[in-house]
Amino acid sequence: MKTGNRKTRSDKKQRAVRDCAACGARFEFKNAPSNSERKFCSRKCQNSGRKERSDKKHRTSHVCQWCGIVFSNNTNSGVDAPRQFCSNKCHGKSKKKHNSSRPRQKLSSKLMKWSCGVILRDRACIRCGATEQLQAHHVKEYSTHPELALDLDNGATLCPSCHHSQHPEHSLAFYVKKGGQTVQRCVVCEGPFVSRKKSQRACSCKCGAKLRKLQGK
Repeated sequence: MKTGNRKTRSDKKQRAVRDCAACGARFEFKNAPSNSERKFCSRKCQNSGRKERSDKKHRTSHVCQWCGIVFSNNTNSGVDAPRQFCSNKCHGKSKKKHNSSRPRQKLSSKLMKWSCGVILRDRACIRCGATEQLQAHHVKEYSTHPELALDLDNGATLCPSCHHSQHPEHSLAFYVKKGGQTVQRCVVCEGPFVSRKKSQRACSCKCGAKLRKLQGK
């Protein structure tokens, strides 16, 4: 009997009493460091408290610019975050359509061929004579003369510095970072080709296969 009384007294010392923050009922809990911040008497009251805190957040309604559904945006502050899309999926679809609607984006592959044709024709910068990091320049600007975008006669080969002098509205770092191409001679067919890598020795996959065969690889 004495042993049981001792256990009961020790259990009473280890328990604490607190009022529930949700329903206001008084409850007992084990007085342990892990329960020092306990505010609710049960899991149900804890979930209701979380719901009240979420309802207090600032809610704003938006219309998705892609699919048209209305969605809410929750923020802790009163400042409305500018959102145009309900999800990353709608954002990606809108971005893809925006890029495909640009006329210059549609001509990207053809412009690359045009650029190579201009550089192969001139072989060097027509202003300073540089032979590396060459870029193709539209003599008549693409924005004002889009019909001459693929005309070789409307192209000129320039180095990044000379290209910058033709477009001073852009920084020199823009053209330097853009990089350029160099005219090289294929070691198999000995024909000229344009390449961005100095280590490239063949002008095409066909010549590259012949080169590997000759080297025994």
